[in-house]
Amino acid sequence: MMPQSTPRVVPVSPERPPLENTLGVILAAGLGKRMKTSLPKVAHSLLGKPLVLWAIDALREAGVVDITVVLSPAQTVVAEKVRAYVANLSAMVGEDRAEAGACVRIAWQTEAKGTGHAALCGLRGALEANPSLVERLAELDVLVGFGDTPAVRGETFARYLASHRAEKNKVTVFAFEPENPRGYGRVLTNEQGAFIAIREEKDCTSKECEVRLSNSGFLCARGDVLHDVLPRLGNGNAAGEYYLTDVPALVLSGQEGRVGLFKGADEKELAGVNSQEQLAAMAEYVQARVLQGWMEKGVQFLAPKSTYVEPTVTFDADVVVEPFTYLAGNTHVPQGTRVKAGTRWEGNT
Repeated sequence: MMPQSTPRVVPVSPERPPLENTLGVILAAGLGKRMKTSLPKVAHSLLGKPLVLWAIDALREAGVVDITVVLSPAQTVVAEKVRAYVANLSAMVGEDRAEAGACVRIAWQTEAKGTGHAALCGLRGALEANPSLVERLAELDVLVGFGDTPAVRGETFARYLASHRAEKNKVTVFAFEPENPRGYGRVLTNEQGAFIAIREEKDCTSKECEVRLSNSGFLCARGDVLHDVLPRLGNGNAAGEYYLTDVPALVLSGQEGRVGLFKGADEKELAGVNSQEQLAAMAEYVQARVLQGWMEKGVQFLAPKSTYVEPTVTFDADVVVEPFTYLAGNTHVPQGTRVKAGTRWEGNT
């Protein structure tokens, strides 16, 4: 069987129509020192695709096609991968511009001043690239995501945006309840369940540390609200940084509008990657999800836990995959194939 000759990482086409008046900002400027390698964190590969591209694809699957990725100037490797992605995307869109407004650009955070400052760099980058957006900021919604959360589904982001718009919020916080909230910022609410603030764990009181409702990090806000609030963030916290998590409370204190809550259910889907151990655990989780999707279509994996299949691999009907197989790149497995134990097929360009 010959591998196909298309690029190994193929940009996805949105499963939903491209959303108008929506910007995506992906914060990916962290170098990830806990990974203990010279490679920036978001350039690490998960099932054959860099973490940052998983984040881009999740937004695009949700219908968000105008995306700004915030990087540090030290991340030249990541920038190259994003630019290669953009080249592939441009080739796929072609002259017919099937995805109106489709764009993935890079913005630079030249100093590490925290997530709030990174989001400001991303928003400014989008507005500088398209100045016409400045006049209609109040019509825009901005979804801020992260380059190290590869498991978030496009469907999840789509529901998040839909909730934000249906409730007509100025800001919507994405919260969840992990089994163990240690390490997460806490989402504080009043007795009626309305949002009060997000508190980073190192800034929490002992009582606040007992709260299970936690912040995923994702934020959805109206463009004019972010444009006004991000430059006003303070850095009076334990890290001396400008936190994106301070945006909702600042909006409330200024009586600038409603702050809503959206609750996610799958803790593993929302997890970030900060170490090699977490990367390995995430790969196991995402791999199981990939295999489950194919099993639902009739592909038989005799020993799923010993099988490696990248999301770019495709199968026809009536395929059986034996243990200890490695299927990567743009490999296509024809109908009726029995993939023998120990097989390695890798379709690369």
